[in-house]
Order: sequence, then structure tokens, then C-alpha cells
Amino acid sequence: MTIVNRQYVHELVDRFPESLLGDIAQLLRAVEQLVHPANGKKLPYHPLRMGGLWAGSVISDEDIESVRAGMWANFGESGDIGE
Repeated sequence: MTIVNRQYVHELVDRFPESLLGDIAQLLRAVEQLVHPANGKKLPYHPLRMGGLWAGSVISDEDIESVRAGMWANFGESGDIGE
């Protein structure tokens, strides 16, 4: 891990256009939640980097929830398990 001081981080942020400051703040808040979760507990899992077809993909909890809802939306409506 590279040692970085606060001044360097401030200078780095200052290089970005004003229009991106909201996005940068959102990113920093997400990192803060990973480092210091609001409930004081560590994550119950260790996220893994995905490779192959999934390399570079970002999958959110909302994405997973949406796919689950779609999978279960019509479950059991046909009345026949074999259909």
C-alpha cells in the first residue's frame, strides 16, 4: 500500500472538473461505508473480483433484487411443475 498524505488527495480531487464533484463525493461515501459501516459491523462476506465475462461488471444489491423478483414473478402460476 502506498502512503499518501491528505494534501495529495486534496490536490487530486482539485484536478477534477466541478461537474464531477458529486460523483467523487458519492464514491468516497461508498468507500467510507466499506471501511466504517454505519452499524459498526464488518461485511458478512468478502466480495470477490469477477473475471471472464463478468470482468469489470458492477452488480448492486438492487440488481440482484430485480433479477430475483423477475425469476419468481410467475412461479407456480401454470399449476403444472413440468411445464
